[in-house]
Parts: sequence; structure tokens; C-alpha cells
Amino acid sequence: MKVTVSRVMAWLTWATIWMCLALPCRAADDQSSNDPIVSPRYLEQPKIELKKPQIRWSPDLQNSWMQSLLLDEIDLKREASDALTLAQSLGMQALPEFRDVLWQIIDDDNTPVSCRVSAAQAYIAMGKPPANDELSAAVVRWPTALAIVLEPALAAWDSHLMRDIWLQRVQSDQADPALLRVAVEALGTVRDPASETALTALLQSSHQPFSLRMVAARSLSRLPGPHRVDLARAMLDAPLSAPMQWLLGVQLLGEEQSDEAIQLLERFADLDAPAVAGEALRQLLQVAPQKVIARAKQNIDDRDANIRAVTVDALITTGTLANIELLARALQDPVLTTRRTARDGLLQFASEEALTPEVVQKATTVLDSNDWRGIEQALILLTKLQQRDARQRLFQLLEHDRGEVMETAAWSIKELAQPDWSEQSLAALRKHLQNLTDAPTAAKLDALIHLVETMGVLRMPESLELLRTFVPKNSPFSPSVRGAAVWAIGEILQGQPNADVVSELQSRLNDNSPTLPESEIVRGMAAVSLGKMQSKASLQHLIRWRDSEQLNSFIGRRSAWAIFKITGDPIGKARTPTTNLRGWSVQPLK
Repeated sequence: MKVTVSRVMAWLTWATIWMCLALPCRAADDQSSNDPIVSPRYLEQPKIELKKPQIRWSPDLQNSWMQSLLLDEIDLKREASDALTLAQSLGMQALPEFRDVLWQIIDDDNTPVSCRVSAAQAYIAMGKPPANDELSAAVVRWPTALAIVLEPALAAWDSHLMRDIWLQRVQSDQADPALLRVAVEALGTVRDPASETALTALLQSSHQPFSLRMVAARSLSRLPGPHRVDLARAMLDAPLSAPMQWLLGVQLLGEEQSDEAIQLLERFADLDAPAVAGEALRQLLQVAPQKVIARAKQNIDDRDANIRAVTVDALITTGTLANIELLARALQDPVLTTRRTARDGLLQFASEEALTPEVVQKATTVLDSNDWRGIEQALILLTKLQQRDARQRLFQLLEHDRGEVMETAAWSIKELAQPDWSEQSLAALRKHLQNLTDAPTAAKLDALIHLVETMGVLRMPESLELLRTFVPKNSPFSPSVRGAAVWAIGEILQGQPNADVVSELQSRLNDNSPTLPESEIVRGMAAVSLGKMQSKASLQHLIRWRDSEQLNSFIGRRSAWAIFKITGDPIGKARTPTTNLRGWSVQPLK
């Protein structure tokens, strides 16, 4: 038998779809990214925000684009159209005159398709649909590439003229596959009830690609009428029904809320097809979350990541002891987002006094386990709840082999530190420094930042000598670590302008050498700490950098803040910076 390439590709496509439907979704053992909660303090206390620049548009820019669109040079037309599309996405209000000029390009059959597509994208960005008389003559002549761009926009604009065209295309046996898909999606977007029969026929056709039948199912789900439930039931109960048919049935129920639909979704959710069950559970979550919770005990450890994720999403809707127990198990989920969702849900439950002890108890159990994922989330949860009973465990975890746990433990110590933790915290900092290699990991350096900041939180004068070793420019640490140390020095010496320290920090603030200047972080933190120390001797330096760097810069605004702390003079309002975007492919020569 002769095996053609197309036949092989078709077989591979179906095999791929089958595996996606029949096999569970397994998430890789993800690398835990830095949690935004586990953050340093030196950039947050004080909280100093800078104004974002606003784009200032040159008045000649749009004129140059208009001139380019009116020329016969195709490349200029296309580049001007692309520039106009990008500029509108950045906030530019396009001149109304562009609309007619762009439509002329779109409607010109003699213009290359790529140029017409660029003009269409710019036209769509203007947000106003064409008039019916503009459409009627043009739409039948559009090449496929142009129709794929314009027709979804026309559907979003609910173009009544296009409805008949889309319906005729769905009913035709000769339609271009790409345009057929556009038409099916468009009929769902406009919710055209007249398309139900044609879409149903397409849905039930085994000769159509499965991906197109899925689009038809989604479009049908948006149409009014009771027939979707009957169609879904037929797909579930068909004698030779398979996961692909089941998934179509689930899609049909996308906007159904009736009791019949909920019962069908429950049946789909109990099928041994992870993709189908996961989608059914996701829809049940929207209309009947208790149905998902009823299956949580069996699904919380499911092999499929989607099923576990939707189970956690359901559990966090209702605070009960049973749900707390299951969410605590989800703190160890292989998928980071699922772990964080479970943690945030437990934190919310703990705001209810009656549930707090149970949340703390379950989180403490996870903290004492050997699972690094669960330990990381339990650390954050217990820290947010200000639970200090696990103090010794926190210091023990500073030596954990997972960087995520080490860093989070250091952050927890900083956030929970009390005066009687001082000696142990300083010892932990010294030990951490001793254990640093020549090429420390990012996690070890981040943990170092938190331990350094702990000295400032505890305001430990005993740590001052050690912290000052981070200040010199030739210190072997990154600007972030050094900035944290300078911040901590300011916390320790609040209202105490130690002359030697003041001299060191002034030196860092003033080090703006053109060849090898000090980092902005260290300079900015030096200004902040001089302000905390009430160093009047530093005013001339702070005023210099406030004025030269301006109020909307990292150093300038922190210098102004420091002056305010010393003298009470208002910080002042920074001007909103403006920027002229340049580098356009088409722009004025001047």
C-alpha cells in the first residue's frame, strides 16, 4: 500500500490528539522562581516610587506616515501602517483621516497582500468598523491572509452584513479551511442563532478535523437554545464514544448552568480521560463548585496537573477543616502556581479565628516534613501568620540543600525576628558568610541579603562592625548585598550620626566617578541611611545630589527624602518625565 506524506501527517496528528486527551498532564519538576512575597526591605522601606515616563508624540510623525501611505512605494505604505499599529498600541490617538486612506489600501486588489494586511492591522487598531457599503463590494475579493485578519475584528464589531457570508461559508463544501475556521469562530462571537443547524452538522461530521469541530462546539455553546445539552448527552452516551467525542461534549456545555448540564458535567468529570475530566471540573467550578469539592479527596493527588489545579481552586472557595487538610497536601504539589494558590487559600482561611489553629497545625506539619516544595510554602504561610514557635526549625533550614528553602528561611527569620533572637541571628549571619564559596549561588546571596537586613530589623549595634565591611567599593559582594548592609546600618544608627560611618556613607554617595562610579543602589541607600541617622553634616551632599540628579531619579529622590528626615523640608513633587520615541522605520528627517 502506498503511504503518502499527507496520510502519515494525518495519522501523527490524530495520535498526538489522542495522547493529549487520554494521558494525564504531568508537570515537570519546576524550578521555583523567586516568590514576590520573599523580598528585601531596602527598596521598600522607605517606599519611594518614581514616575513612569509618558510618551510624547512628535506632531510631524503622523504627517510623515500619512504622506508615506499616499505614495506609490509599497514598502513605505507597509512600514507606515506597521508603525501606526505599534504607535496606537502605545497610546497614540491616530488622526481620523487615516481611516479612509487605510481602507483604500485594504480595498486595492493591485496592492500586495502583505501591505494590505499591514493596513488592515492599523485600521483595526483604530477601533471603528467600516460602513456596510464599504464592506459589501470588498469582502468577496479578500485574499485569505487579509480575511483572517479582518473578519475576527468584524465579528467583534458584530457586523450583520458578514453573518450571511459566514453562514454560507460554513454550509459550503468548497470553503477554504482557514476561512472556514474564521467563519465558525465568528458565528460564535456574534451569537447568531441562525447558524445552529450548520454548526451542528459540522460538529457531528467525522470527516472534519477535530480542531475545527472543537471550534464549532465552542461556538455552539454561545448560542441561545436548549439543544446543547441534548447534543452533549448524545456524545457522552454514544456506543463508540471516545475521549475526543467527550471533549466536544464538554465544550458544548461551556455556558450552561441548568441542573441537567451540571449532572452531565459530573459524568464527564468522572471519566477516565484526564483532559476531559479536567475541563469538566473547570466548568463545574464556575457553576457548582461544591461538586468539585465533593471529588477533592480523590483528585488532590491526581497525576494530571490540571485536575489538581482546579481542585485547589475549588477548595479555596470554602473554609472547612476538611478543605484545610487537603490544601495543606497541595502545598507540596509539583506545580508552583498550584502550591501558591493553596498557600494563599490557607492564609485567607486563617483570617477566620476559628480556623487559624487548624491552618497553623497543618502548616507546621508540612514545615517539619522533608518535601522542599511544601517547606518553602509553609515557611511563607507561617511567617505571614507571625508564628514564631518554629524558631529553631527556621535556623536549621538555613543549611537546606535547596536554595528556595534556604532563602525563604532567611526571609522568615528577618520577618519574625525578636530581640531575643539577636545573638542567634548574628551567629547565623557569620556562619553563612563562612560557608560562601568563591562562586556562591543566587539563592545563597539572596539569603545573605535577608540575614544582613535582619541586623537592621533587630537594630543590633553588635553587628555594626561586620556590616561596615560590606560598605567599601572593593567589597567582594554585589550591589544588592552592599545596599542591604548600608540600609541596615541606617536602621541601627537611627538618630545617631556616627562620624566614621557618616564619612564612609558620604564617600559612597559622592562616588560618581566617570570611569568606575559607585552603583546606584549603594549610593541611594547611603542617602537614605544618612537621613535616618539625622546627619546634618551631610546636608550639603544630599542637596547636591537632589538637585543634580532631579527628584525623579533613584538617587535624587532618596536624597530629597533624607533631607526631609533631617530638616523637615518637603520632598517636593517630581515632574512626570516625557520621552520622544525615535527609531521608527518612517519618521521626519529633522
